[in-house]
Amino acid sequence: MMDGRRVDERRTSRVALGIRAEVWQGRRVLHGHVVNLSLGGVAVALDALVPVGECCTVTLMLDGGADSPRCTLEATVVRSGPTEADLALTAVVGLDGMEHLRQLVLFNASEPDRVAGEFERFVGLRPRD
Repeated sequence: MMDGRRVDERRTSRVALGIRAEVWQGRRVLHGHVVNLSLGGVAVALDALVPVGECCTVTLMLDGGADSPRCTLEATVVRSGPTEADLALTAVVGLDGMEHLRQLVLFNASEPDRVAGEFERFVGLRPRD
């Protein structure tokens, strides 16, 4: 979804992905796939609306299978439409989560050197002071 900002105003690069994702809101789980991912957020194609402002947990299935490695992220819904939700990342869960996120973005980036520089400017999900 476009949010009115120009792409060059984003603080982090987005990469297109098609991996499976689960969005958990309490006990409710929605199944979908990742449209794009960045250090700051994830857009997920879903077949249900999710309320803006809600906190959720997003699980990315890294190789697509049922027993696939996973990357689990905490997020807040910032935009929601009938087919897609945009989520701002607030935390990465687990010891390997940040490395999984980093590798997903770097591996799929059209400009990996630029993306590597973006990761250097951040501590976790937050910009360095």
